[in-house]
Amino acid sequence: MLPIKTVGIAIEIVGIFFMAMYIVFAFILMRQVRLMNDSLSTPVKHVFSLVALIHFLASLLIFSLAILAI
Repeated sequence: MLPIKTVGIAIEIVGIFFMAMYIVFAFILMRQVRLMNDSLSTPVKHVFSLVALIHFLASLLIFSLAILAI
């Protein structure tokens, strides 16, 4: 049986890994929104870009806070 502390550390590492993968997803999403805005011009394309950027920055902030909390 593994000690509780070892299991807790393993869960933290897995959580950080999934957060890092989410940052990659948010970055790809931001690029896809930019490509969509280049190919399809809409009056609110700046809003889409802003929401994608805020999403990416929020994921970076949450990841940073999670790293600092370890």
